[in-house]
Amino acid sequence: MRIWSVWVCSLVAGALFLVPACARAGEADPWVGENDETREKMEELAEEEITGRLDDEQRDMVHKYWASHLRRCAMDGVDSARYSIAELKLQKGDPKGAVTALEEVAASTASGDVRSLTHLNLGEIHRRHLNDAEGAIKHYLQVTGVQRHMARHCLLRMCDEMGKAAEAGKAVDAILPTVKEKGEKLALLHQLAALYKRLNQADRALATYERIAKEFTAADAKEMREGAAREVREAVDKMIALRQRDRDGDGEAAEKIEEQLEARHRELRLARRMDELKAFEEAMEQGEAKLRKANEEREQRERREEEKEVPRKEGEL
Repeated sequence: MRIWSVWVCSLVAGALFLVPACARAGEADPWVGENDETREKMEELAEEEITGRLDDEQRDMVHKYWASHLRRCAMDGVDSARYSIAELKLQKGDPKGAVTALEEVAASTASGDVRSLTHLNLGEIHRRHLNDAEGAIKHYLQVTGVQRHMARHCLLRMCDEMGKAAEAGKAVDAILPTVKEKGEKLALLHQLAALYKRLNQADRALATYERIAKEFTAADAKEMREGAAREVREAVDKMIALRQRDRDGDGEAAEKIEEQLEARHRELRLARRMDELKAFEEAMEQGEAKLRKANEEREQRERREEEKEVPRKEGEL
């Protein structure tokens, strides 16, 4: 959902551009260019699946694609070569060979982002090709950054498909101590409870919902919504201030704020933090109106200044 970039690009300092999907989702591997558009589209659809926005045909297409491809990010030529080895082995029906190549990347790469994404890919191979739930969970739990939400989605989907309710609960219990934000914890517990319901584990589902009711209050929910909206309001105010000041570098500063908001919006969506996501998007709509108004007022001031300059110049002549 491109709520932010669609309108802010023309309003802030005249220097912002649409943030492309690949930039929002992470930089692409520069060493693999022939299928970038397809891979990028499949990454977008995989994220849309988390939020339940795909129909059956799209879902089947996404699953088929990622059964024979690896997720990639910006990486050096050595890591990229090992990734290509792993991907080709996967496509040749050698998932264990793919695992070996990716384990070499995880052990040797200097990039934390590459290591994290490699654990996601390893988890997927263990799940899809080796039918190894324990191995998949081990790798999913090592995924960090925004991709951790994709890893958790894959983990819970695997437990759902395999009927492994107990394993799902243990995995979530391992994740929760690492979660810093209340909204993320709330969303994760809701996803676990929903999985229990789908697996006809009524007692476990009930216990999880009771845990939510015990650990979270209405005040917490309000605080989370207000915090999400406040993020947007503060960002809009900073953008307006930069626009009014209009100094060298302000356009880049405003663009950075835009990218941060795009990243935050994406994270709330992938984590399925529904209350905060709604408040965030509503605040973005309000911010649009505020930015447009500020832009119109600035243009009016500039026109008035230009009109004052015209008679002055004519008098000089």
